[in-house]
Amino acid sequence: MLVYWIPETTNTLPANASHRVGVGAIVVNDKKEMLVVQEKCGRFQGKGVWKIPTGVVDEGEDIFKAAVREVKEETGIDADFLEVLAFRQSHNTFFEKSDLFFVCMLHPRTFDIEKQELEIEAAKWMPLEEYAAQPVTQAHALFKYILELGSLKLDRDYAGFSPLHITSVFDDELSFLYLNRQQMHQRIEKEEAMFPAKLVFVTALCFSVFFNLVFTGDITRDSISSPTDCANCPTCQCPPSIPNPGYPLYGPPPPGPPPPSIPSYPPPPPQQHGQGKCPPTQPAQCCQYPQYLSPPGASGGFVPYPDGTHAVLQLGFM
Repeated sequence: MLVYWIPETTNTLPANASHRVGVGAIVVNDKKEMLVVQEKCGRFQGKGVWKIPTGVVDEGEDIFKAAVREVKEETGIDADFLEVLAFRQSHNTFFEKSDLFFVCMLHPRTFDIEKQELEIEAAKWMPLEEYAAQPVTQAHALFKYILELGSLKLDRDYAGFSPLHITSVFDDELSFLYLNRQQMHQRIEKEEAMFPAKLVFVTALCFSVFFNLVFTGDITRDSISSPTDCANCPTCQCPPSIPNPGYPLYGPPPPGPPPPSIPSYPPPPPQQHGQGKCPPTQPAQCCQYPQYLSPPGASGGFVPYPDGTHAVLQLGFM
């Protein structure tokens, strides 16, 4: 089609097609024999070179359909498409256009060859060792990699790209996304297998937090005494400790030294708390700062009651 840009502005018409798309089909039977052909035309004409079936993708044709069609046209073999193993990009090839060549793997469903008379000189099943021994296979990188890719795929050591049917948000036309579905499915299966273990871990963590909150979250006035009670209780087995420098002293200050005695009057007897106000007899709970608790801080500490006779230590959970 010839076009001419009339306005005196930049030509925005798209250029002619920049790429040609081709396919090559690796077809291997159960005997590890590869389907190969000799062409009547092209660069390998009359050179005795055995190569895989190849061809050009027609306009509007999918890659996997083109590979199946080329195998059927050139050899008469019916085959199922498996994967795109690799693709090659080259430039300045057919009519100076760039070329995209997709190497595909197919599995044969029939085995009797009926070669195409127009383009194919010969076709046969060739052992992989014989294909590898060709001089062109040793000298031509594409031939060599075709052999290696086919061998790896047969040994299940290589995963290619298989087509996934998708739709576009811009139109209702169907298209195909080629991706490594095998590795994607393996990851999904791995995550599904780990889900029960993750669920058990999260459940155990929730129960642990709940247990700590219910059973050790609050230390009330029934479980710890104030510093004043400890200082005046005769049943205490350890004296109240003095906080380290830098820590605030919570609760009423400790009683100071008694005033000088007056000779004419005997000093009053020391005031004793009743047994009901005495703290528990365990040494860890008699001290001002029990051994299993750190000194009061921003998240918890002694809070005196209005009457100054008791304190509560609140433990905070973040």
